Parts: sequence; structure tokens; C-alpha cells
Amino acid sequence: MNSPSTLRYGSQAQQFAALVGGREQLQRIAECFGERRISLMPLKGMLLRERYYEDPLSRPVKDIDLLVPRARYQEAIRCLEELEYIRTDPTSPNHFQCALRRKGSLLAVDLHRSLFEDTRYGLDTAGVFRRAELNESVFGTPVSLMNELDVVGHLVGKLASDHVALAHPSRLEDLRRAGRRLSVSPAVLGRHLDDHGLSRAARYTTGLLQRSGGLPPGLQGLNALSADPWGSALAELAVKTGVLCGGTSVPAKVTALGLTGSTLGSVGLIFAGMRKRFRRSREKIESRTNVIGSSE
Repeated sequence: MNSPSTLRYGSQAQQFAALVGGREQLQRIAECFGERRISLMPLKGMLLRERYYEDPLSRPVKDIDLLVPRARYQEAIRCLEELEYIRTDPTSPNHFQCALRRKGSLLAVDLHRSLFEDTRYGLDTAGVFRRAELNESVFGTPVSLMNELDVVGHLVGKLASDHVALAHPSRLEDLRRAGRRLSVSPAVLGRHLDDHGLSRAARYTTGLLQRSGGLPPGLQGLNALSADPWGSALAELAVKTGVLCGGTSVPAKVTALGLTGSTLGSVGLIFAGMRKRFRRSREKIESRTNVIGSSE
């Protein structure tokens, strides 16, 4: 029998193992967190696969993304370490998330204390948990189930912050499926996106969807946003840059900065990136110094 590490990602065998093994991992983590009264919310692929895909195996999953309250972040990391999860990056945890993996487990765990960098949007962790509901049926264990408006908001924000272009249709399909299940009026969705600094990201997402079949039912609220001519121009520029140059290009990354909730947020992201580069350079120097010192 193949070991988890030899299964080809995206294959039926790998996805079946990820489905069964991922549920077992989540249940064990939820039990540990429950003993400490740490709220736990599945995110991204793990949530989308179970909630929006009739056949969960049709939605590949690479890892288990989990959100915890900001004040319990460090405690949640220690809980995972007690379960023999090891940080995959020695510089983790950072301000945003921490990646951990347990020997023999197919899926790594990405533990988040926020959905995005603090300066990018206004979808704060406390509000996301406040709007969630306690649910045991979806995953077979008690977790906080993200509100459907926040699911759409998170997907919209990820499409913009990751500067996803049309070359990634699966990312747009996630949003379409979540939109089809959305049971609110366009005005309510538009107001939710506006209130949480996601209107420019929504304009960018609208541009992508219109270039790949139009806005599906449930997502008409992406057009029900407050007036923002400057934001509309930035979003259109970001879409065109991503289509022409690819989402990972420098021009796409630069134009994506304008999709944050505000101009001040864009400036904050620039300084946050500079601080991150400085921190990593310093850690590399310190690591080399420690190696040299230990060899003397």
C-alpha cells in the first residue's frame, strides 16, 4: 500500500486518503481544542469541499486550514505540538499563520489567527467567530461554521490578495459554488463587502467572473457596492495586468496592492513586506552565526 508521501496529489487515491485522514485529523484536533475551550473554525479547501461540493473527492485539498481566536493563537500552537505536530518553518509562527505537520499524517495544518494580513481588509477574526454558528453535522465534530457571507467575503479577498487570474478556474469555481448557496439579497452582500473593506477586491473578482461566463446567481451583490470610481479603475487595471502578465508577475503583485480596503492599507502592506524581508534577513544572519559559533 502506498504511504501518504508517495500518493500523487490530485489523484483519486490521494483525495480519498485526504478526505478520510483529514476528517480524522480534524476530529482529533477539535477534541484537543475542546478540552481547552479554544474555538475552532475550518477554512478554505477543507470547508469548501465538505460544504459546497456534492462529491468531496472532486475538490482537491492540500492541507487543513484552521482559524482560532487571536488571543488563543499561541495556546492553539502548543496544543498541536502536544499532538506531535512540528512547525514546518522555523520562523513560524508569524503574525498571520503557522504551518505544522505531524509525522505520518497526509495533510499539514495551517493555523490562522486572522484571515488576512491586518492591513489588507476589515474582516476581523472576532467578528467572523461572532457571526459563525456551532455545528457538528458537517465535519462530524463540533466546530464553528463560518457564516455564508464571510465565506464569500473570504474567497473574494483571497482572489484579490493572491492576484488570481483567469489561469486558475478552480479558484473561481469555489466562489461560484458558494454564491449559488448564498441566501441573501444582493444589497445585503454588497453592504457586507463594503463594511469589511472588500469592495475593491469584489470589483476585481467581478472583472474575473465577467471574463469567464458572468456573475452567477447569488453573487449579483458584487455589483451592489457603494460608488468608488478610483477603486473601480484600480480593480480593472489589476484584472488586465493579471490577464496579460500572469498572477505571479511583479506588475500583478504591484497592482494588487491597490485592492486593499484603503490607500492607507496599501501603504501598510508595503511597510509590512519590508519588515518581513528585514526579519527574514536578520534570522538568516543569526542562523549562520549560530552555526559558526557551534562549530568553534
